Amino acid sequence: MKKQLHIFLLFLTFSITAFSQVANQPNDYEVCDDDNDGYSQFDLTTLSAQVLDSQNPADYALTYHVTQNDADVGVNPIINAGNYSNVTNPQLIYIRLVDPITGNFDTTWFSLIVNPLPSIIAPTAIMVCDDGAPNGLTSMDLSSKNVEITGNNPTYAISYYLNQVDADSEVNPLPTIYTNISNPQIIIARVEDVNSGCFATTTLELVVEPSPVLVQPLPLHFCDVNNPGDEQEVFTLEDANAEIINGQINVTLTYYETQMDADNETNPIVSPYTNTTNPQTLYVRAEQFVTACYDTTTLTLRVLPNPSGAMGNPEDLALCDENNNGTAAFDLTVNEGLINPNGEPFSITYFLSEADASDNVGNISNPNNFTNMSNPQTIYVRVETTDGCYTTTSFMTEVRDCTDTDNDGVIDSDEDLNNNGNLEDDDADNDGTPNYLDDDDDGDNVDTIDEINVELDRNSIHSFIDSDNDLIENYLDDDDDGDNVLTIDEDYNNNGDPTDDDTNGNSIPDYLESAVALSLNEFSNLKFSMFPNPTKDEVTIQLANSNFDTTKVDIYNIHGKVVLKDMKLETNTSTIDISNLESGLYFVQLTFGNSSTVQKLMVD
Repeated sequence: MKKQLHIFLLFLTFSITAFSQVANQPNDYEVCDDDNDGYSQFDLTTLSAQVLDSQNPADYALTYHVTQNDADVGVNPIINAGNYSNVTNPQLIYIRLVDPITGNFDTTWFSLIVNPLPSIIAPTAIMVCDDGAPNGLTSMDLSSKNVEITGNNPTYAISYYLNQVDADSEVNPLPTIYTNISNPQIIIARVEDVNSGCFATTTLELVVEPSPVLVQPLPLHFCDVNNPGDEQEVFTLEDANAEIINGQINVTLTYYETQMDADNETNPIVSPYTNTTNPQTLYVRAEQFVTACYDTTTLTLRVLPNPSGAMGNPEDLALCDENNNGTAAFDLTVNEGLINPNGEPFSITYFLSEADASDNVGNISNPNNFTNMSNPQTIYVRVETTDGCYTTTSFMTEVRDCTDTDNDGVIDSDEDLNNNGNLEDDDADNDGTPNYLDDDDDGDNVDTIDEINVELDRNSIHSFIDSDNDLIENYLDDDDDGDNVLTIDEDYNNNGDPTDDDTNGNSIPDYLESAVALSLNEFSNLKFSMFPNPTKDEVTIQLANSNFDTTKVDIYNIHGKVVLKDMKLETNTSTIDISNLESGLYFVQLTFGNSSTVQKLMVD
């Protein structure tokens, strides 16, 4: 029994002694493959602490082996355990832990693993357009390059750094939305494998492309020449291009009606363009052809008023041929009041040809004392606003033979009322004396020279005097005031001179004042009406009395010439055939006894 107990104690002592050393299994030894060849240098001794754990390193010896058998037998230990290069990847390394006193040992193993660095792609540069301040600095999104650099590998994490030291140390990462500090600028992208912790870096270039630098253009002006007054004209927008671009190359311009369209490149305007408002603002997009960077500005379209809307018409000028050579000195400026009746700030210049007036070259230098070079001669007038808008008009100058045979103030050529070149057949008052020999052309006992009321000299032809606005000059009108009483019958003092009759004492002769005759009842029996008026082929005359059988009807043209004479009325309502009369204004005169009255008739 004692012998058995002794044997058991001896076995227990042996077992405790044999297994007192423990080789704990260390973690696999992983490193990053700096050169991507699958091999690296390892300091195997760094794992000793893990193998020993709490055991005293002074009590044990550790050796490293490439096979389990070598570790078990204790042969072929790795000599350069502090600087060992793996031969495979991964590679198993075996550890032998030995108690030098007892010779007892234990073994364990671990793997040498060389992890590859992240496979990254060198990125293209981030290229952005300048943000409007042309200094080459602007904000940009660095994360826009993540996918390109990592190949969209989900196990990779990426961050950006100002320099390589920060990237290697993983300190001071840049914000995702980053504003460059120089242009161009190189930053570092760090890509880390979240499983192995291995990382690689690459460079990323940041480039800020300049946007076009635009000049705010002056407004495009156009004079309102097409349909003046509608304030719409056709503009060639390209006329502003050179000013906007200011010498830059590879820049294209497009025009838009709104800022939104300009930013979105939608609904570009086609030139030539008709403005829709006045003034109108258009939006110009200038884009760099190579980089597609753009900026916008505005262009104002303005239609300027044309002077034609405020202009009047000049009159032809006529002077007497005092020199008998067909020339005279004209004051062309006498027409300026008619050309510019409202006194607008227009410049008025005179030219000998329409082309010169349009081109504004070779103007007449002495318009106040201009001697004609042909007879008649056309004078062309350029009327221009301060904005440079202009229009042209013209009038004639004529040097005329001012022979006045009867000295009545109307030259002989003006007394050819029917313009047939024969003075002998013009007799406005039918007294048998041609007008050019008659100093009272309308037979109203008022001399023609008094009726034209102007002195004839070398600088004037008689003025058109028409007191009753019936378009017949007084000297040809036997009812100057249009009161249906002949001028000759307004000689109320019966002295043979109607010019000295002023029954109401207002200093206006009665023959020029219709209100006087209208107050007299003795002529009421001459009232008549005409219809239709205007008319074309016939007109009906209705008398206010029944004296139709002794009433005579004469019709005169605007020059005072009788065109239908001594027509008799058949009843107090009679129709007269006027189908042979041309269109125009005529005067129907009814005569009853020594009295007569006149009404206007318009023939279509």
